[in-house]
Amino acid sequence: MKRWLRITGLIVLFSLFSFSTAKAALVIEPVSSIDVSRPTNYIVGNEQMYIGGKEGYRAYRLSDGTLNLDVKGQATDVLDVSDDEQWVITKQSSGLVTYDSEGIEHHTLDEAKWGHMTISFKDETVQARFLPKSSVVVILTESSGLVWYDVATDQVKKQTFIVRDGRSAPSSQTLRVSKQLIAVGEKRMMSLYTHEGKMTSSFDMEESIESFDVTDDNIVVMIRADGSLYEYNPSTERGTLREIGVHGEIMVSSSGTFFSNETSLYDFKTGKRVYSSIQPGRVVFTPDSTRFVSIGERIELYATSSLNQRIRSIAVNPELKIIESDTKVRPSLIVIRADGKKETITEGVTWTTTSKERLAIENGLFVGKQSGPVVVNATYEDHTASLYIKVVPAPQLTDLEWLKEQKKALDQNGTFEGADYRIGDLYAKVRGTAGKLLLDKKVATRGKFQGSWIYAATNRSKRVNEIVFSFWNYKRPNITERGVQRAFGKPIQTWTKKSKTFETINGSKSWEKRSVGKITAYRTKQKHTVWMYYDTGGKLRMFRLFEKVPK
Repeated sequence: MKRWLRITGLIVLFSLFSFSTAKAALVIEPVSSIDVSRPTNYIVGNEQMYIGGKEGYRAYRLSDGTLNLDVKGQATDVLDVSDDEQWVITKQSSGLVTYDSEGIEHHTLDEAKWGHMTISFKDETVQARFLPKSSVVVILTESSGLVWYDVATDQVKKQTFIVRDGRSAPSSQTLRVSKQLIAVGEKRMMSLYTHEGKMTSSFDMEESIESFDVTDDNIVVMIRADGSLYEYNPSTERGTLREIGVHGEIMVSSSGTFFSNETSLYDFKTGKRVYSSIQPGRVVFTPDSTRFVSIGERIELYATSSLNQRIRSIAVNPELKIIESDTKVRPSLIVIRADGKKETITEGVTWTTTSKERLAIENGLFVGKQSGPVVVNATYEDHTASLYIKVVPAPQLTDLEWLKEQKKALDQNGTFEGADYRIGDLYAKVRGTAGKLLLDKKVATRGKFQGSWIYAATNRSKRVNEIVFSFWNYKRPNITERGVQRAFGKPIQTWTKKSKTFETINGSKSWEKRSVGKITAYRTKQKHTVWMYYDTGGKLRMFRLFEKVPK
């Protein structure tokens, strides 16, 4: 299938300003480059790229980007090149002008005779495509339809009028040639012919099409005005429609593996954009689909095999199916690439959840909140995936494990495990209701009650310097001094008659009231002091953390 494109100035501006700046997931290096910026008329062959201009045309070798031919003359549009690149057909003011592989002008075709009819080739919208492995070019004209012309012998071989829908001007028609088909399409009609000129099918479109192309497997691919992609198989006379939201001049690789519009490259099978380090702009494949060029600020050549690492599909990591409450988990995706390789990624993913109350997303982490089912959705590049997750209660730690976690938090963080504030935090930032600790019915500490903690800033301090931790919510009624010593070691001091009772007040309500049988003191690695209050039965009931113990 011939790789052709003609771009207007307006479309070039569109390509400059509409591409995505998303970070490329696939980094590939060009094989060679051509120092030409955004040409508006060109043909890509297997070996060379032909660029038309105001003073003739030029041919650049794809292998190394060097200029091979500089054919001087009048303003020239390159229409097509034969598969073996022995013939080039162009449009100039004098008509159609053909050249050989050395850039030597072969013939100027302004008109020709066919039977009693004179065919003109000088109209503005004339199009031409070589038949595969042939010197015969099919020419689409406004007044005479399709004309078969042999460039090597300068002979018209055949002519046929084409079907038109009567609603569009002849100039709106587009010509494509593949290995077996000739396709002529306009806004709402498509006509297909054999290479010998026999019409095989003609059909109307319900929606107007913006552009179309044909693969070597004879699949006609059309982009409709609503952005959907319509595939028509002439052998079965059936079509399929995919809603992908792509607009513009579409081009499909002859293998049918990729397609592109003015700005981006897409995987044909998935219909998803291929995110890569390729510069923004048009992507055009060589006729054999082994290489492609990216046309933007410069022309860059790539091997098609470099795209084997493109993403084919994604899935949320199934290890996330069960998440415990009060835990934080780094979410991840399983990415399956076109070559079958799998990769686990955590960066660049957009996550959402159907229930923030059960599963929240904070700083890129899943945070289990409440038990229950929830669905998480992931978006990566143009791919999406979902997973049904259950948030379950976290298994309760043993008393010894819980005490060891508290010791670790006190030593490392200057607060208790699960507390929102620590010793040294600005007291003004603490949110909560009024809280008090009473010892023998007298106020020992005033502060703010939040969760299971009273945060206090005593002696007019502006920072938290005392934290009271009541066990009322933690349901740990059987911790003894022996268990505490297994986690914290021997206390630095012990009192058996320091207080008779303690009571914590949340707002105006009594939170917890206990008798006191013993108090033990420990030092932390933060050089803070923690007092532990036991009831008369020898069970631990409250922690009290000090920056400095009051006298």
